[in-house]
Amino acid sequence: EPTALVLTGTGGVFAPGVYDGVVATAVRIEGSGAHSVTVTGGAAFDNLLSATAIEANAYGVYIGANANVPSILERKSFVVSSVSETAQTAYGFFIASGATAPSINNSGSITAQLFGEIGNATAIVDNSNTLASITNSGTLIAQITQTDSDPNDSIPPPAITGTATAIDVSASSINVTLNQNATSPFTDDD
Repeated sequence: EPTALVLTGTGGVFAPGVYDGVVATAVRIEGSGAHSVTVTGGAAFDNLLSATAIEANAYGVYIGANANVPSILERKSFVVSSVSETAQTAYGFFIASGATAPSINNSGSITAQLFGEIGNATAIVDNSNTLASITNSGTLIAQITQTDSDPNDSIPPPAITGTATAIDVSASSINVTLNQNATSPFTDDD
């Protein structure tokens, strides 16, 4: 079973969707079948991370089944976007069922944005029932922006029916602690 001591993203990571219907994922950590992946020292993201999808879901960081990431640090900027007229979602952090990710610490900026009306935007979602601690001293933004395929036709765009959610732990049955702290900017002085 693969084991990594630490996953550190110090360079920029970009996943630009160029084709309709293709999911965009900047970083994916997931096991395969009966094999698991453990990132013993956790994952740290210290630079820009961006994922953009067209008519598909977009993920900043996807922690999938059979992945164990004991801590996640986000210290710079995530921007995850989906441009869609269908029910798609932009996810900052997505922790899937079967994953283990007990802690997220954000001192940067996580932005999940949907350009459309019926999809969703979620900065952090836990479907694993393992996320026990979220510490935020940065910014969490989930937003939906209406789009108009013809801004010159004097017909307003449809109403927004999707949801924008900063933190979704609705699938959790464990106690989740949210610590909201004063802003503490990350400086890489070493």
